[in-house]
Amino acid sequence: MNAYSRLTLDDLHPMAVVAQCLDNQWVPGGLLAGMIDDGRDLADVRPALAADVRAEYIRALVNSPQVVVNRAFLYNNPVVFGDFTDDGPGRDAFAKLLSSGAVVQMLLAEQGPVDPPAFLERQEAPNYTMLAHGWGAWTGIAEEAHVHCLRYSWDDPRANAEQIRKRLAGAFTRRAQTLVNLHGPTLAGDLGVDTDTALRIKARLADVTARCADLAARDEFATRERLYAEFVTAPGTDPALGRYDRDKPYVREVKELIDLAYNVNLATGLETLALTPARALHRTVLQEWEPVKRRSAALTAQQLAELLRGTAFDAVQETLFIDTFAKLTMRDVWDLRHSEAWAGYMTALRGLLADPLNMFGDPLRGAPAVVGAYLDLLGETTRIATARDRPGVPRRRSRGMAVVIAVEVAGAALELEMQSGGMTVAVLGAVAAPFLTEAAKVTVRLGLRAVSARRERRTLDAALDTRTQVINGWVDSGGRFWSELVRELADLPGMPDAQRLLAGRDAATEGDVEDEVRNALD
Repeated sequence: MNAYSRLTLDDLHPMAVVAQCLDNQWVPGGLLAGMIDDGRDLADVRPALAADVRAEYIRALVNSPQVVVNRAFLYNNPVVFGDFTDDGPGRDAFAKLLSSGAVVQMLLAEQGPVDPPAFLERQEAPNYTMLAHGWGAWTGIAEEAHVHCLRYSWDDPRANAEQIRKRLAGAFTRRAQTLVNLHGPTLAGDLGVDTDTALRIKARLADVTARCADLAARDEFATRERLYAEFVTAPGTDPALGRYDRDKPYVREVKELIDLAYNVNLATGLETLALTPARALHRTVLQEWEPVKRRSAALTAQQLAELLRGTAFDAVQETLFIDTFAKLTMRDVWDLRHSEAWAGYMTALRGLLADPLNMFGDPLRGAPAVVGAYLDLLGETTRIATARDRPGVPRRRSRGMAVVIAVEVAGAALELEMQSGGMTVAVLGAVAAPFLTEAAKVTVRLGLRAVSARRERRTLDAALDTRTQVINGWVDSGGRFWSELVRELADLPGMPDAQRLLAGRDAATEGDVEDEVRNALD
């Protein structure tokens, strides 16, 4: 085969992503609910699922300079290998994406891109025919392209195995084991259920915790397949078939949380970004509220308020719609990634991420530049996608776009949405009790939302069509920071009444922490 590049974590692009949509177990929540109710499996819904996966896959390739793909997804996901099964422009374009390093193959113990997988040795494996077809397509394209492969270590097998054990297998066991610790009222809002239901889901997650602890006590790992077999899939079925057992308590919620933990864990273990689908639980559901990067100075409410007050740049209203991603071919993606619009967006995004505290201070490097560049990119995307529309077929009504900024701190979130009609402000949740007087993580995300998009209850930014984390900082006291931020922004147009917000009480802030809450808000 052709020579291939051997990459380690240091070689990845700073904005590389792991796309959850390529996980062959990912199913949008609505479709998943129908599968569980009707007793259908993944084979039954594959045509309906393909459109969602395709749109998200293309979005990852358009929005990100580099997409890291789990080795198995290259041959077990038809949406992926369908682009290089047959000769044609799509196959040629995908080969170019591989050769340029835009698509990176993640390896575990394998030494190269075409080391045979285990399923080839047992032809009775589920979906064997499909897997064999996908594997044949992958080995063929790998012969033609210069594949970029990623491993933790190429020279030291023991070091590589230790990193896999520590960063992936061990870390996922710990993530799954601590799902029970999710703050109940916040989880209720994220899942769109009442608090009592959230607490019952947490009780089921306690069973997951117990199973993880049992495995850890035997020095074994809680793989996703093991957790699926006990808590998600029908008895005696292979998890790969996706036959979800509706008689198992809260099977949908448990599956979605396990899947989110699995994919975020993969991205974290590779020191990349997790790109979650628009129609899936967002990473914020995992409540990663512990402060990080303590070497940097703590943010202040006044500092962040000044950034948010700088949102006086023009609100946008364009004739664009994001579902055009699903219409793009691999050739379109290749052409788009070599357009002036794509280069302009990448340049603007790099500038913003390099100096996020200057989000609104510099029109050439801040949020206005990123938003403008992304709209230019979407315009080019729309032009390409609609150029192939058949004559006489009416185009779908285009949708306007709103700029969205979301601030999150330990369960509390504030969102500013700006469009041509003005600005609206939404506030959700409350700072969780453990972080009222303790240091907490603060995240600020910038994104765009289709104006007509229905707002989800799960998280404030769940309906964002695209979102970029631009600030990942920390504060000395989550409660004090939140109360100061709300008061600092009290005079923003559309801001809910600050005193009413601060007077609210969360179930987790009662009892022993009542005085701490009062002190934090005074």
